[in-house]
Amino acid sequence: MPHAAPLRAMLVVHFAHRHYVLRCPGDGPDADASYEDLAARHIVSPDARWSKTRADALVLAHNIDNAVRSAHGVREVFLGGAGHGGRKRDRADGDGVDA
Repeated sequence: MPHAAPLRAMLVVHFAHRHYVLRCPGDGPDADASYEDLAARHIVSPDARWSKTRADALVLAHNIDNAVRSAHGVREVFLGGAGHGGRKRDRADGDGVDA
């Protein structure tokens, strides 16, 4: 049985109200590419599969990661800005609860 190539991370890419799951290689030509570069190349592929919900994409990514044990686990990448399917808030925005 051939040894599987190591994975650097599993990416969940959020863009235009779609949520993609991508395996980020630990070696080969894409090993040094940034997560954002890999994500941008992946989502334009006609074969890219996506989910309507962030939760489904995260569960799938974690299930795959539990099986293959990537070096850095699951990472989320938000492409685009506000109004373009990007992330709507950061941790720096607070949790919306007044103390």
